[in-house]
Formats: sequence, C-alpha cells, structure tokens
Amino acid sequence: MEYLIGHMEIYSVHFLHFCFFLRFLIFFFPLFFFFSYFSFHSYIYTFFFLEIIIYF
Repeated sequence: MEYLIGHMEIYSVHFLHFCFFLRFLIFFFPLFFFFSYFSFHSYIYTFFFLEIIIYF
C-alpha cells in the first residue's frame, strides 16, 4: 500500500510539472513565434526555447 501511495505522489508531482509546463507553453509560444518570425537570429531563440524545454 505504501508503495502505491509513493507512486501516487510521484505521479502528482509529474502532473503539477506538466500543468506548469502547459501554462508556460501557452504563455511563451506566441512570444517565441513572434521572435522567430521577426528576428534575424531566430535560431538563437529556437535554441533557447529548446533549452528551456529540456530544463523542464
């Protein structure tokens, strides 16, 4: 039973991270698109965005 509860806690933490990541994406994706569309150095923003995704 404790094993199951431990797994439930792990999954709830992952779910919280996922919700935070979704909010982060919804907020930052338009900004990222804006920068990549108008900026000459769009590949830098792409790399930065990927680094953030890997970090989360």
